[in-house]
Amino acid sequence: MLKALIIETDEQEQRRLGELLQRLGVSSHEISNGYEAFESFESLQPELVFVCADLPEVDTLELIRHFRELDETAELIVVAAPQELPRALEGFQAGVSDIICRPVTEETLQVLLKRSETSRWMRSRLRHAMEEIRKRHGFEHQLIHTSMDGIIANDRQGNILIFNEGASRIYGYRPEEALSGLNVRQLYPEGEARRIKKLIYSDACGGPNRLINYETEALTKDRRRIPITLSATIIYEEGQEMATVGCFKDLTPKRVAVDRALEAAAQAVAAPLEELADAVSFLEHGGYEGDPEGISNAAKSVAAACSHLSRWQRDTLDYANAETLEPSEVSIERLVEELTRSTHRRLTERRVFLEREWAPNLPPVILDEAKMALSLRHLLENAVQSFSHEQVERRVILSLRPAAEAGVRLQVTDTGCGMDAATRAKAFDPFFTTRGPRGTGLGLAIVRRVVHAHAGTIDIHSEPGRGTLVTIWLPLDPRRSS
Repeated sequence: MLKALIIETDEQEQRRLGELLQRLGVSSHEISNGYEAFESFESLQPELVFVCADLPEVDTLELIRHFRELDETAELIVVAAPQELPRALEGFQAGVSDIICRPVTEETLQVLLKRSETSRWMRSRLRHAMEEIRKRHGFEHQLIHTSMDGIIANDRQGNILIFNEGASRIYGYRPEEALSGLNVRQLYPEGEARRIKKLIYSDACGGPNRLINYETEALTKDRRRIPITLSATIIYEEGQEMATVGCFKDLTPKRVAVDRALEAAAQAVAAPLEELADAVSFLEHGGYEGDPEGISNAAKSVAAACSHLSRWQRDTLDYANAETLEPSEVSIERLVEELTRSTHRRLTERRVFLEREWAPNLPPVILDEAKMALSLRHLLENAVQSFSHEQVERRVILSLRPAAEAGVRLQVTDTGCGMDAATRAKAFDPFFTTRGPRGTGLGLAIVRRVVHAHAGTIDIHSEPGRGTLVTIWLPLDPRRSS
């Protein structure tokens, strides 16, 4: 029920207005002087306030102003005699919602209440819309300024308008520094800002009026050049160019990762190439004369080196092509059964006992059978390689069961030597190996790429001396997970 506060000096008019409101379903509280009005308004918090225009104790318009400061939503209505209307009309500047004339009729109140209901509804919608705008603005502001990527906006003259925390981390300027006079041309090597602007206008890199994944260099506060990839667009308002917004990533970590991968790859092939070179040199300089054993050893070295290089090339190609899938409906149970049969001899030679834990009636899975079989062979080979020479118990458990997340879960558990935290952290890194010069370091990297290409997940749990557990989850259909 609506609450109304009536401030009326005429007791008869006060009582009559209260009765009319009561009849229309509005509860009312009546007072007869302005001194009580402040306390009553704050305690009652009414939706409607009726104030007579001729309060003797306080100025009615000042009272209205005070009420409006306390509550922006209350309906403040002045009740005036005809001769008081000129003064009452001034109340609209003070925040009056409406003016009604004495004597007040029920019909007048009905119209006023209907108008008040519409006004309150509109104000409520407006407040809600404003709150949504504030929330959205706050979210967008936070999204921009906390983004890990650098985001910069500048006007047509190159003055910085937005400079987020990501840009600050890359360039070394504090946001307030950038916003207080820095020009976008200072953020690039000489002439590069102009070249970027021309590219945005052209069709060369995703345009016109935009730039997509353009690799360039940024010039930091301490004058260092760092590689970045930049995407940018021009913002227009009523056909006029207003600003250019750029989003960029620091390519330094990527470049470092590539350099490390190349270094690791070079190290991976260094040993077999040296072995091959030594064997060829031995044969080339006639060291084999009268030394059949030397010839045999040289031939073995050549064969071993070629085998390693061939395996390294094969694994590298498998890694490069791991995400190119040819999916079909496959029985994961049959796939794993065939894997265990094909690796039986290898397991027997290494004195490894294989246990299988199959769940019945496993659903078919959409996957690339050849690539998944390759991945599982790498996992099984890793498990076989995990045992030390003196280890007696050599056990591998293959577990296959349905998963609650509409998929299947495959686990490979071994009782081998396990891994420490440092090794686990690098286990999926390309070219990282614990097998010395004979390892390519691509087995687990291939497995992870294949699993991720199928929208699956892979985790490793391992401790030194306590074996390793590899868990793979695959969705029944990766197309529904993407």
